[in-house]
Amino acid sequence: MKETANKLWTESFVKICLVNFFVFVNFHALLPTFPFFITYLGGDAIAIGLATALFSIASILSRPFVGWLVDSKGRRIMLVLGMIGMALIPMGYFVSAGIATAVVLRTVHGAFHATSSNASSTWVILSPITGWARGWACTGSLWPSPQP
Repeated sequence: MKETANKLWTESFVKICLVNFFVFVNFHALLPTFPFFITYLGGDAIAIGLATALFSIASILSRPFVGWLVDSKGRRIMLVLGMIGMALIPMGYFVSAGIATAVVLRTVHGAFHATSSNASSTWVILSPITGWARGWACTGSLWPSPQP
């Protein structure tokens, strides 16, 4: 067996680690700031809680469907679609006319978060079979925070 067959830090593995990093930066940059944005739009604590809850609910409920899409349509296309959504939805916050639009965008953002994080987590199979545990440990230790 070649030495490269057991190599964990391949170009593909580093790329998927970077993708995961940016998915979590996107999520964690908005987590503490979004309540202030809702307040700026005139929202109260209920609107803030609704927006936060709907993001999590959309992310959780869409994961089984997204998992099926990742298996049937392919990791790459779903990862690209998820990343596009993760990039475009936050830009929509800047043009949201009111609280309702921001809450709807935040809910859709949760589904795109599920898409990108599900698709990127399946890429651990890029590591050799003997390195799967190491691969999961390395990607998990780079950003030690739980997903919704």
